[in-house]
This record gives sequence, structure tokens and C-alpha cells, in this order.
Amino acid sequence: MKMFIIIFAFLLTVASPTKYGPMRCDAENQILNPCATQMYRTCERQNPPTGICVERCDCAPGFVAHPTTKKCVTPDNCP
Repeated sequence: MKMFIIIFAFLLTVASPTKYGPMRCDAENQILNPCATQMYRTCERQNPPTGICVERCDCAPGFVAHPTTKKCVTPDNCP
């Protein structure tokens, strides 16, 4: 009986969908940055200060976050 409970618990864990899966960055010109700065690169702040490392979606190299749309654009497309 004990073995049945262990196997059942294991199968339940494996078969159930998880709330937190691998992080994905689906927006155009975004990448998953495993060690991004806390502040986003934006049109106004293209070189944010470095500090604490956080995993998050970030604009790909050569792109910054547009102030109103929040989409990743090239700096020449900033207002």
C-alpha cells in the first residue's frame, strides 16, 4: 500500500500540468536573458546601471524598449 501511494504521488506530479514552466519570450526582438539588469534598456535609458542579476525577457542586443508600446525597437525608432 505504501508503495502504491508513492507511485501514485509520483505519477500525479509528473502528469499534472505545472503552473510554472520554463520561461519563454515570444515577443518580437526579445530574448530570455538569464542575467539581465533590474532596469530595462529603454529609449531614454539605453545603458542601465548593472547590479542585481535577474532572469527575464529582455530586448535583444541592438534593441531597446519603446516608452509607450513597450515593444523592442531599434534606437532610431525611438520618439
